[in-house]
Amino acid sequence: MGGLISVPKDSSATCTKICADIGLSLGAVVVMASEVGCVCSPAKPASSSDEKTASAAAGMATIAMQQEELRRRQNNTTPASK
Repeated sequence: MGGLISVPKDSSATCTKICADIGLSLGAVVVMASEVGCVCSPAKPASSSDEKTASAAAGMATIAMQQEELRRRQNNTTPASK
């Protein structure tokens, strides 16, 4: 089994508030490598499972891009060993 994933227990409530603050509803909470992402949707519920799937995929892609950017920054600031 891989490493344990740690997710705050209030992630759903936090995401609901974040989405509501910008006039949207919570579409999904995405967890990837102990990172939590909020997928906000238009206030009306999605009309198809395709829209829900697309929202979740977009959230996961955003988290992946953020992690890659963090790795890139860490690699650029780490002194090269000789």
